[in-house]
Amino acid sequence: MKAKKYNSRSLGEAWEGLRYADLTATAATIDENALLVFDGNAVKESTDDSAAVAGVAQQAVAASEGVRVGFGGCYVRMASPVALGAPLVSRAGGYAAQKITAQTTILSATAGGNFGNQPANDGVEVVSDSTADTTQTVTLYGILDGETTITTSTVELNGTTAVADANTDWSVIVGVELDAVAAGTVTIREASADQAITTITTGNLVAGIVDATTTQAFGIVPNHDASGASTAQVALFGTDVDGNEQYSADALNGATEEAHGTASFGTVTKIFLGAVASTVDVTILSAAADTNTCGRALEALTAPGVGYANIPMNV
Repeated sequence: MKAKKYNSRSLGEAWEGLRYADLTATAATIDENALLVFDGNAVKESTDDSAAVAGVAQQAVAASEGVRVGFGGCYVRMASPVALGAPLVSRAGGYAAQKITAQTTILSATAGGNFGNQPANDGVEVVSDSTADTTQTVTLYGILDGETTITTSTVELNGTTAVADANTDWSVIVGVELDAVAAGTVTIREASADQAITTITTGNLVAGIVDATTTQAFGIVPNHDASGASTAQVALFGTDVDGNEQYSADALNGATEEAHGTASFGTVTKIFLGAVASTVDVTILSAAADTNTCGRALEALTAPGVGYANIPMNV
């Protein structure tokens, strides 16, 4: 394996690195600014909490190409917000993130929204008890029959005349939101028997939706927990490791703390608890504390993105 050392300095920033001219590439391509680990005579993108990060890819790498491995002061993909000087950890797919030094609470124990009469493969209607409510939009958040992901759908109020949502096969509604305060009480009901799922009273904008206590999710799958027996669906909303908006729905497993599905989050901002009984409290937690450290953040980021960090070479 041949290696050539090089360095670069610009505007006070510096990094050193090695270019491996005959390195055997792994099967997958490597993205620019990805964290790397050695795999025999190859490098690959890092996994969660890697013990020995080799450095950072200074350019995108295709299969069989030589790899320019930077270390020291480097730009690296961050899967979460980071504080200046915070310790970093590797994440799957070649990301870094702020290290979890102790498990944190994303949502403190909060009672469920207690929605009733879930549609169970039925339509949903919205109606107000005031004729003045003709300009507001209701957004439904839920899961369609036979699906596992969150669907959002909007319905325009028409005063005291019920308006049906376009979907006729809702399984469960986990949250409801108005875009403006209504003059009356807005009822969200299942279509076949006109039974109320939930209501939004005058002066309120949401039902079944709460804000996160802390939005930092550390670029990994969060955990959920409940105070008692429940298999109700809970949904999270926030950003993925690239900063894109995403939802993730998963069923509770009673008082057993477990991963909330499989989607990694950079941030979590809203939690949907409408399908959970009011007698059950739900807690959303970060994953457990990380073991390893791969570097330090040299700038703060308020959202996932590319950030400047010190990544020591560790082979």
